Amino acid sequence: MTAQHPLVAAAIREIEASHDFFVRWFLGTASEDEFALWQRTTAPEFRLTTPGGTMLALPEITTWIAGAKGSQTTRFEIGIEDVEAVHVSADAVLLIYVERQYRDGRTTRRQSMALFLKDDSAPRGVVWRHLQETWLQMD
Repeated sequence: MTAQHPLVAAAIREIEASHDFFVRWFLGTASEDEFALWQRTTAPEFRLTTPGGTMLALPEITTWIAGAKGSQTTRFEIGIEDVEAVHVSADAVLLIYVERQYRDGRTTRRQSMALFLKDDSAPRGVVWRHLQETWLQMD
């Protein structure tokens, strides 16, 4: 299972595009149209398990993200590392990756496991179905 598989490649593009959007949104430079585009990248049943163990449904996540526009006033960056396909089928892909965030002079890392479903109407051909994040200690 490599990034050459079309569904894996689509999911990796989606991860990168979403995190690019989040950086720009939190810095206040992304538009409302981009927010609407991001909303098309998540399945209605999408859920997030935060690094602290809280399970959030899409309405809660959308409300939080909508209200966080421009909340970062200093340097804020997100990097994606070590992407690996765990499972690929005809209509779904499960990936793990490390998300590295820099804000307020501090870097944090989290191990993420994301389930994507094939969706030809989505901007990059897949939608987020579930995301599990776990804090990683810094080296």
